[in-house]
Amino acid sequence: MLLRPGALALLAISLVGALLLASALPHALRILRRWNPADPGEGQVALERGTWLFPPLVALAVSLQVLGLPILVQDADRAAELLPGAMCAVGTFRAGPLGFPALLAHLGLVLLGLAWLALHRVDVGTPGGPLARVLAAGLLGLAPLQGVVLGLQAAFYAGLEPGGLTSCCQALFDPGAAGLPGELAAWSPRLALPVAGTALALAAISAFAGLRAERLRPLAALAGLGASAAGAAALVSVLGPYVYELPGHHCPFCLLRPEHGRVGWLLHPALLAGAAASLAQLALVPLRGGDLAPAKAAVGRCLAWTAGIAFLLFLLVSLVLIGRSRLILL
Repeated sequence: MLLRPGALALLAISLVGALLLASALPHALRILRRWNPADPGEGQVALERGTWLFPPLVALAVSLQVLGLPILVQDADRAAELLPGAMCAVGTFRAGPLGFPALLAHLGLVLLGLAWLALHRVDVGTPGGPLARVLAAGLLGLAPLQGVVLGLQAAFYAGLEPGGLTSCCQALFDPGAAGLPGELAAWSPRLALPVAGTALALAAISAFAGLRAERLRPLAALAGLGASAAGAAALVSVLGPYVYELPGHHCPFCLLRPEHGRVGWLLHPALLAGAAASLAQLALVPLRGGDLAPAKAAVGRCLAWTAGIAFLLFLLVSLVLIGRSRLILL
């Protein structure tokens, strides 16, 4: 299935991202070896000029990966039509051993890349580029991960054969199945709904509270990461059955399909945005220094708004979906 348009588009995005990050690596290595703001020599001046070159390359690469994530999921959903036994993207990802690793690696790259961009914004807003070494070291982690993502995606698509037998999502997200998906599906709605609702509400409230009290932002970031996990669990245990109006159907990927109103394209990006903003907020916590304070505060406010709105949107959409469903689980 390498020659399908969706697969080619996704691999092109990952390849361009890998080339962009690879082209920025030499300068990042020079920064790690030679960066010395106290040195007035020509070498340091050249490095400082170069710091305006590699961050845009990384920013473009990360932006492409954000675009590529929904392409990967949507293409997997469409490819399910060619695989007997598949109902949605889950069947496609399960058709090969590298399906879910490719998805999870891409998701990790997006989250870490967005955290890198938050640090970059603080660095840009602070005179002297105090985070140059931190950003260069971060690039040394992002570039290999981008290569892993490209390799996993290429191998995954190369191993997919039209007509190959696979299993449907219900076999994975079954309350009796072994593994984390089965455990989440078995989570009692009487417990899942109040836990997830409370976690999401607290995450939104703490994010908005952090707009006025900067000292609360680390706690808000931790609350946001907890709410992201609780929201993802609720997607499987509660929201899926309510939307499908089938107590035994727990797949979160089917929420993206047209027969269910594509509501997943509201829920999943909102949860991802909240998780990314919370993780980026947490990445700002170790930053110290008076010069960094104004830029850190400005970026932190932007992240707080993003997290608060994202978690609130996820919570409100979830409540609407549950309220209009004819299924009663509680």
